[in-house]
Amino acid sequence: MPMKGQIARVTAAICLLKKSIGKQRPKSTALLPKPSAKGDAIISTCDTIVHAARSRVTANRAKRNVGLPIHRLPIELLVYIFHEALRCLPSTTPPSKALRDLRLVSVYWSKIIEGAASLWSSTSCLDPEKAVTLALHRSRGSMLHVSCVCSEKLERYDYAAKVVPFAKRWRSLTVSVRSKATVMKYLAARAPNLHELSVTCTYTPGGTIDRALFEVAAPKLKTLELSRCPLPWASVGLTGLQSLIIQHVRDGSPTIQMLVFVLECSPAIESLKINNCSIQADESAMTKKRLPVVLRSLRSLQIKDIGAQAVSQLLDSIIYRDDTTLEVDVGYTEEWSTTVLEHAERQIARTQDYEAEHIFCVEASSYSLKFTFADKRVVINLTDDHQGWKNDTERIQVLQFVLNHYFKPALEGFSPWFQYYSSASASDRLHKELLICHQALPEVRVLVTTYKHIQRIVQFLSCPTLTDGEIIWLFPSMLYVWVVDPDTSDGLECLVNLAETRLANGFTRPLHQLRVDGAEIAQKKLNLLRELIPYVSVVGTITESYQQEEEKDKTVKNSDKNP
Repeated sequence: MPMKGQIARVTAAICLLKKSIGKQRPKSTALLPKPSAKGDAIISTCDTIVHAARSRVTANRAKRNVGLPIHRLPIELLVYIFHEALRCLPSTTPPSKALRDLRLVSVYWSKIIEGAASLWSSTSCLDPEKAVTLALHRSRGSMLHVSCVCSEKLERYDYAAKVVPFAKRWRSLTVSVRSKATVMKYLAARAPNLHELSVTCTYTPGGTIDRALFEVAAPKLKTLELSRCPLPWASVGLTGLQSLIIQHVRDGSPTIQMLVFVLECSPAIESLKINNCSIQADESAMTKKRLPVVLRSLRSLQIKDIGAQAVSQLLDSIIYRDDTTLEVDVGYTEEWSTTVLEHAERQIARTQDYEAEHIFCVEASSYSLKFTFADKRVVINLTDDHQGWKNDTERIQVLQFVLNHYFKPALEGFSPWFQYYSSASASDRLHKELLICHQALPEVRVLVTTYKHIQRIVQFLSCPTLTDGEIIWLFPSMLYVWVVDPDTSDGLECLVNLAETRLANGFTRPLHQLRVDGAEIAQKKLNLLRELIPYVSVVGTITESYQQEEEKDKTVKNSDKNP
């Protein structure tokens, strides 16, 4: 029998013996004038044997585990790995449960976790009350990450009363509950070391939430995220703020002037995101001239669903870096979208670090026109949410106006990679879109598209086009084709037809390179493509030739007939 099994059986027998001795003793000490020295000696001997057996088992496990690679790591590195594992867990996982699972792996891990104060720094209202008390004790002065994201039913005890006394140690605070009184408890605390604050009001806030929110004494606050939560915007002054996220604020939303005041008080801000808010356009700002706010540290500006007039005023009120990522999603109106497009044009012209792959992407659908440049450095999405395209003709006119007046001047002198997607089902509509893109970007050398679009696009590139009494070829400088996300390689022969047609019409290099990502392509088909296209690269699987595949199919059919 293995040593481990013997020790387990002996330990169980000794425990039963101790239990039986305890039962034989009378409960009343009056009936037992003298203590039973014999019984005490047996129990003491049993305890010694059990302790020795458990010590031996622990020593054997430690000897066996000492050779594992993970146990040879420094303790600091192992603690870092634990932090990364905990960070990858879903937000609904209680921190105490995650630590308990890690501690159950081995005694060695359990000792390391118990001694690492930083691993106990995360607490949640989803943890049991005893687990929160233990975490606050074992964190031993580490900065705390406090999370109260639950409903009133899940919050079975007063979690706020447990963590508010430790507000000086808060590094991050996330609050999202239905109880207004609970939110007020957190926001009334003094947190001098708070760096991150996220507040979501799942109820209709009253006037008191405005006054309470910035009673938080947080001079070191760097990240502020507000969802459905208004602010006393006129009195907000956060000099160290680096990231501001405002989402779904309808009642009590700021005006452009108030928002610019917040940005002016935060010269170190690096990221600004405004999504689905009723930002009020400032009518007085249209007549009253004022100097724009210079944001030298701003690296990312994302604006979505706040109204074209508000977007226009906000962009005119700030000056940002040349390499700032500009992402705007706005309903198209001819009056207010002009400012947005002018900013996009200037931002493209100022971007100088896209020499290798300056991809210009156009996505056309029945409800939006999306333009992406330089690996999402500039993203402009004109939607029909506010006005809407009356018909395809109006949408194509908008596409022509935007490309010719804004993106064509910005891309002058460059040969961009042209990435094109379209939901056009009618061939004439697709042809019009390609013609407009050709007129604005005639020097395109690389076409990037999906397998879904390649056959429909190539049919217009393989023949001349008659426009305004003149015969032209679309994208005559195109040398490279990149097909992404193909379901199958069937239909790629259209590229061979494209190369043959253009070669027959005087093109010296009709198609120089083809790249297909993610396809499973037969060797025979690959050879066919390489006959007229010098460089063909396939990021996928190259299967056997057609002939071998046909023989396999015949073999399978014969086996089905004669099982």
